[in-house]
Amino acid sequence: MALDAAQASLTLPDRVQRIVANTALILILAQVGLWAGRAVRFYLEMKELERGADRVFAGSLDIINFVARMLIWSLLILLALDNLGVNITALLAGLGVGGVAVALALQNVLGDLFASLSIALDKPFVIGDSLTIDTFIGKVEHIGIKTTRLRSESANKSSCRMPIS
Repeated sequence: MALDAAQASLTLPDRVQRIVANTALILILAQVGLWAGRAVRFYLEMKELERGADRVFAGSLDIINFVARMLIWSLLILLALDNLGVNITALLAGLGVGGVAVALALQNVLGDLFASLSIALDKPFVIGDSLTIDTFIGKVEHIGIKTTRLRSESANKSSCRMPIS
């Protein structure tokens, strides 16, 4: 950073000036990314403290934290590439087409993910609730991305995994 500030009064070759400027830009963007990620994490931790000890809400906050940090770093990488002279319009168009292809390929997995987020955010049932599905009655033991685990309340104490959707 000192070399970048000092280069205004120094006479350096063009290539060295460009390397120093690009390095300073990448370092500044990395620092902004770290600060933004920490700010999101701090905000979500404050929300968790306000809400109390709710495991379902804590799981939702972890997902929100991950998505927010991915968005921050994606934007900063695109900004760095744009400032380094890379044409990002073609890259963004390719990512759009590739995103549609990936979404179609992962349609079932994404459906399960959104169903689990719906359960986590809407809370139609939580761990410990008793559910009746057809003739099966059981208590919710675990709510996962692909399955919800129920423990039977009958004498045989069997366990069953039910799909979320």
